[in-house]
Amino acid sequence: MLTFIMGLLFMTQVFTRWPLFHHVHILWICFALAYYTWFEVFERLNLVAFSHTTQHAKVPKDDGQQDALWLRICQTMDEWEVWRNPDTTAESLSMALGTNRIYVARCIKEHTGLTFNDYLNCQRIEFMADQLQRDPQRDHKSLYYEAGFRNRQTAFRNFVKFKGVSPTEFIAS
Repeated sequence: MLTFIMGLLFMTQVFTRWPLFHHVHILWICFALAYYTWFEVFERLNLVAFSHTTQHAKVPKDDGQQDALWLRICQTMDEWEVWRNPDTTAESLSMALGTNRIYVARCIKEHTGLTFNDYLNCQRIEFMADQLQRDPQRDHKSLYYEAGFRNRQTAFRNFVKFKGVSPTEFIAS
């Protein structure tokens, strides 16, 4: 918008040759330069500095904020089932929640004792176990992909990690 107005003032100055438009055009250029400089220094550069400092910052100890974030994480996991998307990352979840990825990962670690990836995989394994209990004849391969895993080996390894047995043994028990 600033550049549009600048162009409009310039064209008006060129076609009319009125000194008033020349002065307004120069003032507008000064204003635009000041605004863009302010934006670069105080908006963009401070966000970069903030992102470097928050990687080592601790999650706020306010239990109300922690509990509210944990409830939002649980709601997102349960209602949107973001764990079913194999492209889900801490970054994408934090963007959906409107917070920092470090806060999300630390909140999950604090409430479950699991890393972000383990928490996602645990959600996926619980889904698989539930589906296998409902229908033991279900095709395992399609279930792996439906749960959000990219391949069978990762799903099998995580199933054994969280359930202690393979999917076949889980069905038999």
